[in-house]
Amino acid sequence: MERLTFTVNGINFLPFTAEGGIVIKRNDVDSSDAGEMLDGTLRRARIIMRRTIEVKTRALYTDEIKAVLAAVWPQFFPVEFLDPFEGGVITREFYVSTVPATVSRLKNGKVYWDAVSITMIEQGVPFA
Repeated sequence: MERLTFTVNGINFLPFTAEGGIVIKRNDVDSSDAGEMLDGTLRRARIIMRRTIEVKTRALYTDEIKAVLAAVWPQFFPVEFLDPFEGGVITREFYVSTVPATVSRLKNGKVYWDAVSITMIEQGVPFA
């Protein structure tokens, strides 16, 4: 049975994400042998494939944004998610490099943060 999950470093991110806020992409990295040949054909020389997951949260209160940012604080962290490429739930190691957080306003006496955009980059799956 298929299940929707998006857990980052043990934290369920689904309650924090905006509608349509999880975009999973596959990125290939080619060796220096890849490129256009003299006859105009292209040569692929893929050496690694990695996923990029773009996450956009809904607006968050301070305690919520603290939990989200703590989950992506370590250098590498596990992410469990339903992967469209493998057709099932998998767990992979990811990292982030930049996470902006913008204070928006007060609401009901609490600080409200604008939606946070986080780009998570997989360590990668090498090809033999």
